[in-house]
Amino acid sequence: MVSLNTDDLSNISSYLCDPVNMGGYLEMKENVIVCTSSCNHGHDYYTLS
Repeated sequence: MVSLNTDDLSNISSYLCDPVNMGGYLEMKENVIVCTSSCNHGHDYYTLS
C-alpha cells in the first residue's frame, strides 16, 4: 500500500478534475488492472502495455 501525504492527495484531486487527464488516468488504471490480473509471473507483473 502506498501512503499518500496531503500534497499528493490534492495533486491527485486537481489532476482527476481535468477531463483530459481523467481519460488518461482511467486508461492507465485499466492497463494496471489488466496487468495485475493476467501477468502474475514475476517481471511480467511490472510490464504495462
